[in-house]
Amino acid sequence: MEMNAVLGQKEVKTHLIDAIKNGRIAHAQLFTGKRGTGGLALALAYAQLIVANFTDGNWTDTPDESAKLKAQKMVHPDIHFTFPVNKTDTIKPKHPKSDDFIHLFRQAVLKNPYLDLNDWYDFIGIGNSQGNISVAESENILRKLSLKPFESKFKILIIWMPERMNNAASNKILKILEEPPKNTLFILVAEDTDQLLPTIISRTQIIKLSPLSDSEITQGLISQFNIPNAQAQGISHLASGNYQIAVKLTHENKIGDFNRNEFTAWMRLCFTKDVNNLMKWSANMGKQKRENLKLFFQYALHMFRESLILNYSDESLLRLEGSEKEFAQKFATYINQANCIRMIREFEESIAHIQRNANPKILLFDLSIQVMKLIKVKPVLEN
Repeated sequence: MEMNAVLGQKEVKTHLIDAIKNGRIAHAQLFTGKRGTGGLALALAYAQLIVANFTDGNWTDTPDESAKLKAQKMVHPDIHFTFPVNKTDTIKPKHPKSDDFIHLFRQAVLKNPYLDLNDWYDFIGIGNSQGNISVAESENILRKLSLKPFESKFKILIIWMPERMNNAASNKILKILEEPPKNTLFILVAEDTDQLLPTIISRTQIIKLSPLSDSEITQGLISQFNIPNAQAQGISHLASGNYQIAVKLTHENKIGDFNRNEFTAWMRLCFTKDVNNLMKWSANMGKQKRENLKLFFQYALHMFRESLILNYSDESLLRLEGSEKEFAQKFATYINQANCIRMIREFEESIAHIQRNANPKILLFDLSIQVMKLIKVKPVLEN
């Protein structure tokens, strides 16, 4: 992947390129940022520069085209990958390792280097199971890294989602980081560093990625999918800095209309306290895929934000148009400083529960009851 194809992250990209040019490449780096900010894409581009432009330990502006092509296709012999896996109906070794799934990982990442963990699980078909990086994987890593580099100066190991390592694997990886084999580079790409061992974090150089701006997402969508500017802007508003969500909304453009219509109908049922129809709505909505429900909740959070802007800020900051804006102008009446924080918390918790395989129908009905209570809370009058 080319560095200029990575969206945003201008300062980070400049820092990484300067580090290579000056021969100051840290042996272990942790790329950390929220979903959809491009950590994996950046790691791929960074590794490509190292094997193609730093082959003999000195920077060259003219890359080794063979090394570059291999890196782009994710088949360079000195770039290794570790990522969460689990048994599937078709791939079921006793101790699943990344090598068992590497052909699928290449397919998924080359198609979309901004994919997230749930996309990966769906792609390989592990159902509601969770993937992990096991101790068997860490032993496989030790074997790979004991070999000398084949073509470039360095061996590079990209560990995607290291927070999915179990304790045994984490401890083995820690030992490798403490005493790394010669000419070995580690690039860890994480979303939630709170789940990593503090000792692993302390052994790495931390590279923090920023959420993408609406304009960066818009330009990325136009470049990748050749869609109209107005459509790209509308999608970027909903994505909230997450390019992966933007890609999903582009592929499934009907989701935007569905979320808008369902949210409008749902809020009206909550406002009128129509419990019977809320039960029916929850049962029907609960049939949606978990990823679609997460997008629906994120759309709701988007509408709360826009409502707060309407009430307390400059209307020019709104990310709404047409009928959606008309609805928000009416809905904003019921979103205020007395209920907005609790409302947002309820929806954020619902996203977390969906990720943990909560029953969607029960979750939606319970959330409906909470919204029904909160939507009638009056704003606090200021003196």
